Amino acid sequence: MKHRFRKQQTIVAALVLAVGGFAFSALAGRKADDRSVAMAVLSQRVSSSAIPASRQALTQAQHALFRADQARAAGDEVNAKLLEGLAREWAELATDSERAAQAELRADQSQKAAASASAEVRKTQALLETLTARRARAEGQLQQAQESSSASIPSAALSAARLRPPRPASAASATGSQPGGQP
Repeated sequence: MKHRFRKQQTIVAALVLAVGGFAFSALAGRKADDRSVAMAVLSQRVSSSAIPASRQALTQAQHALFRADQARAAGDEVNAKLLEGLAREWAELATDSERAAQAELRADQSQKAAASASAEVRKTQALLETLTARRARAEGQLQQAQESSSASIPSAALSAARLRPPRPASAASATGSQPGGQP
């Protein structure tokens, strides 16, 4: 019986912990107050906003917060909360506008870099084609020179033999003939 009671206690404790953990996570994940989020964005962005769309959204957020303060002062809590939600939306729009503008700037820079790289590739290809054509011409000229030199070698040997000077007298005596033409 004790064993069964302990098992039930363990199950109950596990359920309590699970429910407690769920409740804690729900509270931890609760959405931040619209006013505090809008104020945080406004404090970060008011001085640094250079984008017209972002400045306009920030102005609208400030105006919505002002109207929320007026509604709250008049005792209209429902509309004050709605206006704070509106202020948050405008503030988030300003943030998103700035991010979009920065992304467009990075995309523009990337596009310019790509265009520059493309132009460099075209120049390199043109240079490579020029060098390939020069090499082909040089190989053709070399082949022609080799063919003309190999064709002229036999005729050059013949002309060299024809132009050979007569034998000297000492070479004639070695063969047994006398300088006067008698043996």
